[in-house]
Amino acid sequence: MHTLQTAQTAHGKPQQAPLKTPLDQSIHEIGLPYRIEAALDRNRIRRVGDLIRLKAEDVLKFHDFGKGSLRTCKKRLEELGFKVSWEN
Repeated sequence: MHTLQTAQTAHGKPQQAPLKTPLDQSIHEIGLPYRIEAALDRNRIRRVGDLIRLKAEDVLKFHDFGKGSLRTCKKRLEELGFKVSWEN
């Protein structure tokens, strides 16, 4: 569940911050194995939205990211409700 975050304005009144969407989640928050997180980090993939916008062939070009990592990543994203069309 996504919670509403608030911040204070200059006048001390609460101001609503935008809700964090599932696509804004850090790849470190979704339960991927460390080696996959590290490979994604090295390639500047920080958010779920960054990852699912990529094609499988582009992800497979990452150093230390093979078909097994792709399958693991796809499975985890699908468990979280994302539709991923990567073929492997």
